[in-house]
Amino acid sequence: MKESINQQENDAVLPRRSREEPTKAKLPYRIIAWVSVIALCFAVGYGTTSLVLRYLDKRGVTTEKDVVASGSDAARLLAESGAGSGGSVQRVAIRLFVPEGEAFKVQALEVVPGVFEDDAKRALGELFARLKSQSALKEDVQVLHLFRSGETAFLDVNDSFVASLEAVGPEKALLLVTGIVRTLTENFSPLTRVRFLVNGREAMETTPIDLTVAWALGTNP
Repeated sequence: MKESINQQENDAVLPRRSREEPTKAKLPYRIIAWVSVIALCFAVGYGTTSLVLRYLDKRGVTTEKDVVASGSDAARLLAESGAGSGGSVQRVAIRLFVPEGEAFKVQALEVVPGVFEDDAKRALGELFARLKSQSALKEDVQVLHLFRSGETAFLDVNDSFVASLEAVGPEKALLLVTGIVRTLTENFSPLTRVRFLVNGREAMETTPIDLTVAWALGTNP
């Protein structure tokens, strides 16, 4: 009987295993935990990848010679390609037909080929500069735009170009326009004719020469 009483006392003192299910953390806390785990994994992966790439760069495995990351790399690439040192950069000579007396003096302009319209505009800009030095064109004459459609070049100039033609008279004006046409058609294939625009509009001037028509070698008015 005494042993039974002692057993009951022991049972009252000893803890009993709870049969209740463990309580889960609230949803916001679980989300924060998962985000933290994902961020940690990403950081570890990124750091590991960075270390591997640095190791490979030192070994020269991933280095690309044509990609520059600094000024020294750019200088190296230019030196290897010959640019800026008169090396292997291909240049072409454009013939400028500059009126001189009743004929033309052919002068060369060396350029590195680029966009068709830009090269043609540059050639005319240089031709105009040489004509200005002879006082054949006014100083404020400009090539505003130049574009191509098929075999026709559309040359947009400002009012000063027309005023220059009026100032030199019909014969000199004919030589000037012919020099422009020859410079374009004999250097920039497939151009065969030139139409003039004045300040973005179709030319309406017919004196001292007719600018309303397309000009081509051998078919000019």
